[in-house]
Amino acid sequence: MSSHHIVREAQEPALFLYTIDSTFPEYINDLLEWSPVVICTENSLLAALQHGIKVDVVICPSSFVNTAETLTAHQQPIKILAADPTNLMATFNYLVENNHSAVNICSTMPINPDDLLPFTSTLTIVLMDRQGNKSFWAMPPSFTKWLPKGQLLSITPAPVATDNNLKINAEGYLEVQQTRTLLVHLSNPAWVELIV
Repeated sequence: MSSHHIVREAQEPALFLYTIDSTFPEYINDLLEWSPVVICTENSLLAALQHGIKVDVVICPSSFVNTAETLTAHQQPIKILAADPTNLMATFNYLVENNHSAVNICSTMPINPDDLLPFTSTLTIVLMDRQGNKSFWAMPPSFTKWLPKGQLLSITPAPVATDNNLKINAEGYLEVQQTRTLLVHLSNPAWVELIV
């Protein structure tokens, strides 16, 4: 198999373009390298098409279905699902029903982390903002992650115990002191933000 094969079989995390606009974050191109299944809402569809992205699924209100069909006519095959795109359940149900185990969500607007927590038992969810900051839920009793020296992160609520490789910097973020795998002990689910 060549290094340029198309995956699209739930082997890679799906890419959910929840809200993007014409300022299109550059890191999205990196996420597209492995040809993930791409899901858009009516709020992100136009920007995705303008950037030449092959869209696989559009989740939109029934009032937008005809418009979505017209906009994506050149991209067949495509699935258009009539659902409230602000309710993340429709997207996550689609992913689980189609054997996806992970999704990267790109959003230029804030998403409440608590809205993602109910889905963490079936999906690995990484939320990325306009700047490329990555956030995810970490589950007890601990999580491990390789991080480079100088990586900034926040963990909410504060962990039970942190690796001695973390120090609090002047801005209040935890800062990795040496490049290596980090071990953090948790008593409850924690929202972890990796700051770029």
